[in-house]
Amino acid sequence: MINDSTAIVLQEEVIAQKLDSFSKSNRNDPNKYIVFGMMDCTLQNLARRAWDLMNRGMQGVAISCDKLHTLQISLTSKKMMQLFRIMEDRNSYLLISLGDEDSVLEELKQVVAECKRLKVVLWDTHLIVN
Repeated sequence: MINDSTAIVLQEEVIAQKLDSFSKSNRNDPNKYIVFGMMDCTLQNLARRAWDLMNRGMQGVAISCDKLHTLQISLTSKKMMQLFRIMEDRNSYLLISLGDEDSVLEELKQVVAECKRLKVVLWDTHLIVN
């Protein structure tokens, strides 16, 4: 459950091992951090990689729709839907950047319709201020 005192942590998969301290902290205070692993959706065995991330204590997976669009990967592709079903079964979060493409919203509606228990957190990269 996300509340006012929850910190959301996003980390690239490459250095996800460094998130062990967040995972350990969550054992004592499960609502203190929500830890996401950033997935590289071009890799093979995407669902297994997500499973491994969640087994290491991450509560969800983060995906950039801009990157997916550039790589011509659809949210509703077979490998992505397999990923979302695993995440739904694990009761985890999907942190997803909205990107610039209108098609993302339509694809996301299809994902949510099929994976009704998947917890989705929308991230609008345009709202980030430096």
